[in-house]
Amino acid sequence: MQPVVTRTRNVLNAYRKAKVKKVVVISSTCAVLLNPNWPKGKAMDEKCWTDLEFCKAIKQSYFVAKTIAEAEALEYAQGGELNIVTVCPSIISGPMPQSTMNTSSLYLLKFLRGFYSLLQTTFAPFVSTFGQQKCNHRAYQNGSESAANGIRAFVDVRDAAEAILLLYENREAEGRYICSSHEIGTQDLFE
Repeated sequence: MQPVVTRTRNVLNAYRKAKVKKVVVISSTCAVLLNPNWPKGKAMDEKCWTDLEFCKAIKQSYFVAKTIAEAEALEYAQGGELNIVTVCPSIISGPMPQSTMNTSSLYLLKFLRGFYSLLQTTFAPFVSTFGQQKCNHRAYQNGSESAANGIRAFVDVRDAAEAILLLYENREAEGRYICSSHEIGTQDLFE
């Protein structure tokens, strides 16, 4: 994960050298959600950080990279030369300016196809936002088991952009912010 730290520092150093006053770093709820030590029943908020050792153990390198990069940015801000705020959006959806699939669109497609049903069984004990019911929609039937009706948090790209701008313009904004609009289950998406 050293390249993540190096790239983060290089970008922030470039901003500092250019005398940029404030930076809003885009992280992800991936840097928040996977923490098996978070008290059960307590809502996950900006104080919750993904547990790096847990993610390494279950081979979730994307979660590790996002968490390390965000932590590095906030640590860099402690130097006082650059005002850094981080925003952790959930799955971003909405209109795309390009004709190719982006990461969030690919995730949504795989989610709808049932590819991420494994997440429900793997992470449900640790993440409060995953559902416990099975989806009986015929598109999920694979002959042996149905995909989980997992609950996922989404935010519209326009809302995420507005949140980023608000954080940038607000002189008092500091630390990290979760950006998520709503949660929806797989079965509800089909209906």
